[in-house]
Amino acid sequence: MTGILGTLSWTGTELDPIVMAALIISIGFSVDIPAHVSYHYYSAGAHIPPPVTARRRLHFCLSSVGFPALQASLSTSLCVLALLLVSIYMSQVFVKTMIVCMTLCVIHGLLLIPCLLSLADPLLTKLRRSKKA
Repeated sequence: MTGILGTLSWTGTELDPIVMAALIISIGFSVDIPAHVSYHYYSAGAHIPPPVTARRRLHFCLSSVGFPALQASLSTSLCVLALLLVSIYMSQVFVKTMIVCMTLCVIHGLLLIPCLLSLADPLLTKLRRSKKA
């Protein structure tokens, strides 16, 4: 949400009721891809044979979710771009908000979150082993 507001302010969009409505709609989209990525990374242990490593979890996660996430964000962005054919302020704000939301969602969902999960996995494994000992 902060990234969307910051990017919208760079484009000269001021905070008004239309921007707030577009932000509320974008909240649902902004959790979609990161939630799928996190779930598939976590559930990879049940779907891949041992040994379950961070690298294999990451491979399972991105091979399951990566391409569909790109397709979903691209199709949403293309559908929203059709609103630019109508030259009203509301459609322009909505297009800006959704394009920024989809871009940040893909960056976070397919780059940032998998990197953080794969970095945290060895640390959590060591922590679990030290608790058992």
